[in-house]
Amino acid sequence: MMNIKRISIRKKLLAVMLLVVMLQGILCFSALTFNGGFEYLKKSVCTSFSNTTLARKNAIENLMFNKWSNLEEYQEKVQASVSAKLAEEGKDLSDLALDKELNNGLLLDVTEDMIDMLRYNSTTEVYIVLGGYGDRDAQEHCGLLIRNLDQGTNANSKGFLLETGSSEISKKYGIPMDSYWSSRFVFRDMADRTWYDKPAAAGEKYTDKSGSELGYWSGFFRWSPEDIKVMSYSVPLVKDGTVYGVMGITVSEDYLESMLSPQELDAGNTGSFVLARTTDGKSYESIFSTGIVAKELAADDNKITFKNEPANGKVYQLEDAEGNYGNVQNIDMYRRTSPFSREKWAVIGVLPDSTLFRSTDRLHMTVMVAFAASILLGVAGAVVGSYFFTRPIEQMVDEIRSKDVNEELKFKSSNVREIVALENAIASLNANVRQNASKVSQIIELVNLPLGVVEYQRDAEKVFCTKKVIKMFMMDKKYYSRGYLDRKYFEDYLSEAGLDVLLERSGEKDYQIAHTIQQRWVHLKSLADEDKTLITVLDITKDIYERQKIEYERDYDILTHLLNRRAFNRRMKQVLQEGSRLTLGAMIMWDLDNLKYVNDTYGHDYGDQYIQRAAIVFGGLARDGGIVGRISGDEFLAFVPECGSRERLLEKVEEIKRQLNNTRVVMPDGESIAVRASGGIAWYPDDGRSLDELRKYADFAMYDTKNSYKGEFKEFDKKAYEKDAFLLQGREQLNKLIEDEMVNYAFQPIVSTIDGSIFAYEALMRPMMENLSSPADVMRLAIAQSRLPDIEKLTFRRALEDYASQRDAFGDRKLFINSIPNQILSEELMYGLFERYQIGAGMLVVEMIESEQTDIGIMEDKIQMLKEFQAELAVDDFGAGYSSESTLLYMQPDYVKIDMSIVRDIHKDKDRQALAVSTLNYARPRGIKVIAEGVETAAEMETLISLGIDYLQGFYVARPDVTVRGIDGKVVKEIREMRKKAEDGGSHRL
Repeated sequence: MMNIKRISIRKKLLAVMLLVVMLQGILCFSALTFNGGFEYLKKSVCTSFSNTTLARKNAIENLMFNKWSNLEEYQEKVQASVSAKLAEEGKDLSDLALDKELNNGLLLDVTEDMIDMLRYNSTTEVYIVLGGYGDRDAQEHCGLLIRNLDQGTNANSKGFLLETGSSEISKKYGIPMDSYWSSRFVFRDMADRTWYDKPAAAGEKYTDKSGSELGYWSGFFRWSPEDIKVMSYSVPLVKDGTVYGVMGITVSEDYLESMLSPQELDAGNTGSFVLARTTDGKSYESIFSTGIVAKELAADDNKITFKNEPANGKVYQLEDAEGNYGNVQNIDMYRRTSPFSREKWAVIGVLPDSTLFRSTDRLHMTVMVAFAASILLGVAGAVVGSYFFTRPIEQMVDEIRSKDVNEELKFKSSNVREIVALENAIASLNANVRQNASKVSQIIELVNLPLGVVEYQRDAEKVFCTKKVIKMFMMDKKYYSRGYLDRKYFEDYLSEAGLDVLLERSGEKDYQIAHTIQQRWVHLKSLADEDKTLITVLDITKDIYERQKIEYERDYDILTHLLNRRAFNRRMKQVLQEGSRLTLGAMIMWDLDNLKYVNDTYGHDYGDQYIQRAAIVFGGLARDGGIVGRISGDEFLAFVPECGSRERLLEKVEEIKRQLNNTRVVMPDGESIAVRASGGIAWYPDDGRSLDELRKYADFAMYDTKNSYKGEFKEFDKKAYEKDAFLLQGREQLNKLIEDEMVNYAFQPIVSTIDGSIFAYEALMRPMMENLSSPADVMRLAIAQSRLPDIEKLTFRRALEDYASQRDAFGDRKLFINSIPNQILSEELMYGLFERYQIGAGMLVVEMIESEQTDIGIMEDKIQMLKEFQAELAVDDFGAGYSSESTLLYMQPDYVKIDMSIVRDIHKDKDRQALAVSTLNYARPRGIKVIAEGVETAAEMETLISLGIDYLQGFYVARPDVTVRGIDGKVVKEIREMRKKAEDGGSHRL
């Protein structure tokens, strides 16, 4: 009866507590679900955020459109003053190109108007650039630039500074000259000239538009490398349809920053304002930003993008994986009739989600805390009311509290069945907890990983750490006992090592342990909160040594420990880029004379000894400041940048020859063979200034030596070089082809395997010379004559020209243009081609041909530039030559072309099919499209379609033609039937 009574009371108490908790949960759930308070608060917060951004946008728009860019009146005054001056002097615009005095006179006449404009417009600077010292494309121009760094003061010109202009202006108007004053504008010092080029080009092209319609807002730039950064609004100066200069205003970063204070968004300065521009309304280029968040967003590529769906109202989440939100307010910068109307500007407000939804989150937390508190109050009331019925449980709790954590728990027996079961469960749990407490340390010790763990409790006297931490840091073991380390010793150790910052906040750091005989590095990562800090310690010594080894093997030849070809080229480019410091240098090339004999007679092991002995002698030049490298099996290059005099360098080379003659390699038969090499010397700068020239001329001199006196060396003889018919073979034909552009481009369709539609056309070179009719011959000659850059320029210009002439026939199909991997066109040239031929975004695919081993540095620059022009990338001849899996890893192309050697007879060969399938398996998950080229038969086409190839190219599909044509309807029908057959029967995969 006693047991039954106790069980009944506990059930009643439990039933009351559960009922209270359930009622509270239902009420709270109803309030949160049906009221919609949180969503309404989020909407209100987003609306306030949007209104703040709109207000700041309106202020900026009012200044930029109605005040800063209000130049029409002053533009008319300046143009009228110029016309009057020219009429007075009896001269015309053509005289501005060479008459410096005329330019300065014109500038002196308009200075007062420019001062008025600076006062009225309240900008940082006003300027005029005219055509003195040459025409618009020259590097130096007459002009006027007046600066006012205190835009709030415009009553007088006391705060004005003359940055650019004639000294007569300073004298006449009492404007002091700045310390960086210049009498003219020097364009070569400016990295960005869009402020000049774009309005000037628009003025020449759109002669029917007014000056205000041709105004252009540029991004931030510097007049000179040491100057402040400013953004500009400029308009062309035009007379009778001829542009003879530009005028405009600038606004400094400091001025604009004062009007985009992030405190308007958040008093804690967590918000940001971004002034950006876009052409597609999706991706925004950051022109200027304030606040920490925006600067971090634009730190890599100056691009800010948003997710498609709004988070709330007009607030969108940024695609930055940081949980930031933004509101875009567009600025009407240009009229609809402006040639720059496609370029849209905007003010973007940015707030982290932790700031934007701070009030919502606080309310949410408050409600949850209130909910938890109500539950606790209900439970507490039940406990107080049932105090006398829960006394056995309190006794058990007191007994647990009296025990040490490491002691085994044993309870006095009670007469309540559930309490006895609970006591047994707690005792069992205590045993498991004590056992598991040491498992982490035991597992880390047992697993052969160089990893240790530290737990630093801020209110504890000791610090928990595993044994490997003590071992890695070589700490004094007397301070370590049973998994715990003395806190003061631990803190002093970290403070002395400069690692104590990891205790205060989360972070990562690599640390070299200095007091060890063998160098050791560890990587520490901490996770800190208010109560404790967890630190992992990983021994990365092996990784550091491996990285150093990889870097050495990347740059040095393993056999000779001299620079390899790539590292030598990189070092040479660095030296030659500083060519202004060089007065006399020498490029020396050696070729080992007896290496083939040694390899063939005694084997490659002795051949390697022969190479090593020679490398030791050649490497002596490095001690004198020379750059020495092994370029190929038996060829060595050295460049001595400052050799003093030719006589001194020749003496060094003679000494090397003597050392080689005295260096001998003993062969297995006892024969002692002297190391001998033939050499050639080309002088910098007399023989050449570029790496290609110096290497080519030294190579010529070296082979001239081998053909006459082996074991000697010669200086480069230009007359002998010009007379050598063999090396010059084909030069005239190649020069004529390039200079007269004697090439056509035929366009071959690239067809989709889905429906047989034409996806793109590839531009294929067709030389128009009888003796030079093969593109392959053109490439070989271009490599020999170092004309690959000219071939690259010719290919892009003529292919795009032919494309533009048949634009209607192309429609929306892409254009594939072949490109040489190690050649990169300048951004100015690419920009001019895109502008001239109106190449749309995503329409151009640059196809890297397999001509030579790719220089990864050049290729990375080339890929980056193609991304800036929104062009796509394709890898040609994949599976042959230099095009391999490593090519895909660092190029990350959009398209891969399987080489025709794999496509040929693929329907008969399982190995070829396996190669194609492996390429597809790599490409498809990464969004890379696969093109099979060289399709010659229907059987090949059917096999490729069944394998899942994306696109086809070859004579069977369509032949190339200078006129853009479609493909035969019969082929289209075959493709569709083959596609349907493959889908019905399942793709043929190995």
